[in-house]
Amino acid sequence: MKSRWSYIFLIIAYIIPSFSFDFLFDFWGQGLIPYYFEFIFVVTSIYIFKEKLQFYSKDKKPKHFLRYLLAGLITIIFCKLFSTQLPYDLSSATVKVFLVLIGPLLEEFIFRFAIWNAIEKFTTCKKAPLHITSILFSIAHFKGILLITPPYMTFITFQALYTLLLGYTLGMRYEKKKNIMEIVVLHVLFNLGFLLGYMGLY
Repeated sequence: MKSRWSYIFLIIAYIIPSFSFDFLFDFWGQGLIPYYFEFIFVVTSIYIFKEKLQFYSKDKKPKHFLRYLLAGLITIIFCKLFSTQLPYDLSSATVKVFLVLIGPLLEEFIFRFAIWNAIEKFTTCKKAPLHITSILFSIAHFKGILLITPPYMTFITFQALYTLLLGYTLGMRYEKKKNIMEIVVLHVLFNLGFLLGYMGLY
């Protein structure tokens, strides 16, 4: 992809279909269609930006990892304190797998790898990838607000706020280390903390 406009097309090719799934399909009946699409997008992006792949990190400090686990735990504690209803069943084994493994893997390769690197190719503004990907990451967790029932709106709104903060913290880490797998692990730990907190509180 030689033209910088080609990278904008890549971003649009993800945003339009992805942000339309909730309206094209019944909110609870989408099945795995969005995940198939995201998997194809990720594979395509890895091919395009393969020179940007970095898996090894020299940082061995465990405190970075423990912070994200604790942050996920604190997030679900806030949900419980405000009697927030979650719009999904975390007692389901399938939902647990998607929450802790598949979701973080796809989301980080989409936002902190594919879209991030596409923005870097398009603009010389060094902070643009951080701001744009963090905001898009938050919107991606908020877009279902128009299709859910009132009891879940509080959680979706709260989710948009904490994913904005999470997006910025993960983005700043990626900006510094450029190690996508480390970011995936941090996201996994955040969601794991959220899940463990849920299992202990709900």
